Amino acid sequence: MAESPDGERPGALPCQLLDHGTGYLCAAAALQALARQSARGGTQFRELALARTAHWLLGLPREASGSSAAADDDGGAWLTMLDGAAGPVTTVRPPGRLDDEALAWPRSLSRYGGDEAAWL
Repeated sequence: MAESPDGERPGALPCQLLDHGTGYLCAAAALQALARQSARGGTQFRELALARTAHWLLGLPREASGSSAAADDDGGAWLTMLDGAAGPVTTVRPPGRLDDEALAWPRSLSRYGGDEAAWL
C-alpha cells in the first residue's frame, strides 16, 4: 500500500510493489549465491520475505516533494504505453539502465495464448 495524497492513510499502488521488489531481490540473491558458490564452493542459502522487503523500503529516504517523479501526477516517470492486440496498454516501465540506456519492453503485446510456443 502507498500513502494517500495527504500522507496519512494507506492508498493503492499502481503495481504489486512488494511482489516485484522481492522478486528482483530474489534474482539478485540467486546470482550472488551462484557467484559465491563458484568462488568458494559449498551450499549457499538465501532467505527473502515480503515483510522484510516492506521494512527495507519503508526505511529508505523519501524523495523531496518537489521531485519530478513525485510531482508527475499522470505517472509519466514510471509508466509507458505499449501497442497491444486489443489496443494500447499502459504498463510500468522496466526498472534500471544498461550501458546508461533506459530499459524498454522489446515488442508490442499479443493476445494471451496468441504467440506460438518457441524457445527464445
